[in-house]
Amino acid sequence: MVMVPPIWGDDMAPFDSVTARLILLLAETGSIGRAAEREGIATSAVSRRVSDLESRLGVVLFDRSAHGVKLTTAGSAYAEGCRNVLRAIADLDAVMADFGSGHRGSLRLACTSAALTGRLPELLARYAVKHPGIALDIQEMGAAKGLVALDEGRADIAIVSDNYDFTRFEIKPFEDDRVWVLAPPDHPLAARIEPRKDIAFEAVLSHPIVGSHHAGSLDRLLGDAASKAGKPFEESVRRKLPRSGAHG
Repeated sequence: MVMVPPIWGDDMAPFDSVTARLILLLAETGSIGRAAEREGIATSAVSRRVSDLESRLGVVLFDRSAHGVKLTTAGSAYAEGCRNVLRAIADLDAVMADFGSGHRGSLRLACTSAALTGRLPELLARYAVKHPGIALDIQEMGAAKGLVALDEGRADIAIVSDNYDFTRFEIKPFEDDRVWVLAPPDHPLAARIEPRKDIAFEAVLSHPIVGSHHAGSLDRLLGDAASKAGKPFEESVRRKLPRSGAHG
């Protein structure tokens, strides 16, 4: 069985804002002529709209006389309903305008753990104060999963390391992460390590390195840099992350 909704003519719609405005204008002016002039339509059209509405509702909305029109008790109730509906429409328009201007909405971020331990939390706190109408949804995940979240529409922005294929995305640099070189005083590199001065990555590659966790963003970055330098990436110790649910 297929249910087909009734087809209403323009003047017989269950509710329309034009008729609602006319009812309020008639209540305000007490005159069909003045209401028609204010709305820019023919007097006969106003009279017909009101008559059709009364016929459909089964009530008399206006008492008519030679001096004009006046709301009945039912008409007063209907006019108040029109005010509420038109006010709700105006409020909805304002809400949609906020969405359109970017003052209201949501922002979904896919972030690596490294990004969340940097300046990002401070910047997000400032953003939340400046844009209170924007709901922030922050998801912590690896870089590869963050890009998948972008592809699948589960994230609006991903903050990841820059050693992935970004050809299908619009990208913008967020922040540079510094890699620090630490060595004991008797290490061959100790004499070359000075505060606030860089040391060439190629010089570090000549010595065993304490590596970060396997397949992590930093591990990939260091491995790629070593490959470009044409030197092996020798790790004396490799840090492993605990498995999910494990306790240390």
